[in-house]
Amino acid sequence: MIITHSICILCEGYEEFDYLTRLKDLNIFSKKYRLDLYNVKSLTSLYPRYTDMYNQNKYHLIIIFCDTERYSQDFQNLKLKINRFHNNKINDKIIFYGSPNTMQIILSHFTEIKLSKANKTKNQSLIEKLTSISHYNASANQRTELMKKINRNNYQTMKKI
Repeated sequence: MIITHSICILCEGYEEFDYLTRLKDLNIFSKKYRLDLYNVKSLTSLYPRYTDMYNQNKYHLIIIFCDTERYSQDFQNLKLKINRFHNNKINDKIIFYGSPNTMQIILSHFTEIKLSKANKTKNQSLIEKLTSISHYNASANQRTELMKKINRNNYQTMKKI
């Protein structure tokens, strides 16, 4: 199959990057898309990385994968900056994803869920109940263990929710 579209996904941090890397490894995405994933490691790094990628003009689409609830004011500021970058015109080359937060998306692989709070510490018991990972704090080992639990079957579960 010939690649027809190139997509840049800017990931806010490690969980987002690890999650999309796992889905990519599972061959969830169509082969006609080339997906380039970048871990920018913080919400504040998204804007400069976005402008850099946009100015390179090598992608058909740029997606920002970040929590949209947890940093509501910071997220609103990011959207405002990007809008100003595009002279306050609607831009069809950017999509924000991660509503309300990445952990809810990940946990949706295991059951229908609506987190009442984004804080990992406050959700540790629920995370443990669904994944058997105790005292989850997003360490590298815990993220690796969590991503191993995501598979093609429970991806279909998440898609239905």
